[in-house]
Amino acid sequence: WISPTFCLPYKIEITRNDGTLDDITDYTTGANFVDGATEIIGTFTVKVANGNESYTGVWTGNETVKLYCDYDTSATTPRFRGIVEKVAYGNNQIILTGRSDALLIFGRTVTQTYPNADVPTGEVSLILKDLVTKYGDSKFTTTNVAASTTSKSFSWRQKAFWDCIKDLCNASGYDCYIDVNRDFNFFLIGS
Repeated sequence: WISPTFCLPYKIEITRNDGTLDDITDYTTGANFVDGATEIIGTFTVKVANGNESYTGVWTGNETVKLYCDYDTSATTPRFRGIVEKVAYGNNQIILTGRSDALLIFGRTVTQTYPNADVPTGEVSLILKDLVTKYGDSKFTTTNVAASTTSKSFSWRQKAFWDCIKDLCNASGYDCYIDVNRDFNFFLIGS
């Protein structure tokens, strides 16, 4: 194994609750991002230098953190998006920890029966779209949900949201993940 001779350009941004955008790339002293595509909710930790205390009291939680990385001269491709859950101060730095946007939907439970009036055919991709509409609080989209050829009835009572998605995948031979733009991707396995 030969280690790379260069570091990928990256950019880390935080959007405050009032909409102000902070580019903290130059102030980051350490960062760790773990992205979860299906089974886990991604996590992050970002350490921000704060020797002059310019960021003291600025972040309180629920801010949006975005990581951009590219094999190019600048970082423009979004790779991770998360929500700050904890802000800690010490040693002239701020430590921000949180989880990816998936936490907004993973903790939900579903009580639904399909086919129903909303999705009378029971086609699996239509069920997925309906679930995202009902349980995603309009923060998630279904732009990349491909139509399947499988129709099936489902009945869930207080079942974890992602377990329902797994049921849809198992029934149809499709796979699913949520990308960094909060868009569901549903596609035939192996395609």
